[in-house]
Amino acid sequence: ARVKSVPTVPWALRVCKGTKGPLARDFENRYSGQMTDTNQAQSGKSERETAMELALQDPEIKAGLEEITGYLKRGLLTLADIGGYGEQELEGAYTSAARMLEANRPAKTLKIVGTLLTLNPRNAKYYRLAGIALYRLRQYPLADAYYNLALSYDPNDPVTLFYRGETQLLLGRVFVGRQLLERGFAEAKERPELHPIVERAKAVAQSFGLFGLKFGN
Repeated sequence: ARVKSVPTVPWALRVCKGTKGPLARDFENRYSGQMTDTNQAQSGKSERETAMELALQDPEIKAGLEEITGYLKRGLLTLADIGGYGEQELEGAYTSAARMLEANRPAKTLKIVGTLLTLNPRNAKYYRLAGIALYRLRQYPLADAYYNLALSYDPNDPVTLFYRGETQLLLGRVFVGRQLLERGFAEAKERPELHPIVERAKAVAQSFGLFGLKFGN
């Protein structure tokens, strides 16, 4: 099960929030008094780097950071959790990325989605949107890889199945492409809101000569 809230050492959590901007104010206040311009000049390190080194000498902070790192490695926390990003903020960024794609700016979409995946690498629709953007850029092998990642988190999503099936066909993998399309049709059977995407997938199948395909109806 995922950690619903950060487990321990809230002070260490505030240090982690420095990954998305300046270090937390109380972090700077606690350690800035221990730094001098002379020491910084001699070390050649920034104030933030020096402050972090001093923080790691604090057993409480070091233990807390190690604990949080462990949760991150096991997939129990994301950087979005640590940074305090809510679903509304992430969804707003995702909507912006989708609008960039609609405006035929796939490179901009990829930039936004890259940030979203850094914050939450377990969201299937982020990978799917990246795949669509790469498809628009004619980067078909990469698009296929991202669709595959999306399916690893949501294996029965009909939209991703359709898109990956089409990409497989373009890569000359007709058998796999056909299987993916048929799975997509089966999953979309009770989803009337997907009618436009289903019709597009049917057109794709016919354009590749995939007659006798099971459309799930």
